[in-house]
Amino acid sequence: MGSVGTIPPGSGDSSAGPAKGGKGGKAKGKGGKGRKKKKQKDKLKCGENGRYGDLKKKTGDNKFDRDHVPSKASLKERARNLNDGDKLCAKQAQAVDNVANAIAIPKWAHSYFSPTYGSRNTPDRIRQDARAPQAAAKRDTAAMKKAMKDKGASKECQKAYAKWANKINNITPKQYDQMLRKAVGK
Repeated sequence: MGSVGTIPPGSGDSSAGPAKGGKGGKAKGKGGKGRKKKKQKDKLKCGENGRYGDLKKKTGDNKFDRDHVPSKASLKERARNLNDGDKLCAKQAQAVDNVANAIAIPKWAHSYFSPTYGSRNTPDRIRQDARAPQAAAKRDTAAMKKAMKDKGASKECQKAYAKWANKINNITPKQYDQMLRKAVGK
C-alpha cells in the first residue's frame, strides 16, 4: 500500500486524507465527483430592458431589481380574465411573468417609489390596473422617472429609463391582450 496520507485507487475511503500528490480542497478538472461548476451570471445594467424571462438570466447583484411594468399581478389578473375567468395554472402564470416587459432599475427606487411594489400593490389596484394596463404603465413610469431624477439615479440610467418608458407607455390594451393570450395559450 501507499504511504500515510494516500488512498489506494478505488477504495472510496476519504478519511485517510488527500490522494497522493493532492493538496486537499476541491477536485480540479471537469466537475469532480459529478458536480458541474455553476456558471456565474452576467450582471444587469441599469436601464437594461426586455422580457422579464430574459432579464432574470442575469444577476441584479443586489443593486438592481427587474421591474414589471405594469405589475405582474395586474398582468396575471388580465390574463385570467382572458382565460374565461379561470385561474391560471402554474405554467401559464410563469409564462405571463416571463413574457412581461421589465427593466432593471436601482433596488432602492423599486422598493421605495414603485406604486406597485409589495403591499402598495393592493387587490383594488391590481384589478384597476388589469382593466387599464396602459394607464397603469403611464402612472408607474411617471413615478419612477420622478423618483430617479429627484433621488439621484445616474443620468445614463435616467435616460435609458425614459426611452424605455416612452415605448412601454405606447403599448395598447389590445397589444397586451395579444401578448397575454399567446402566453396562456388562448
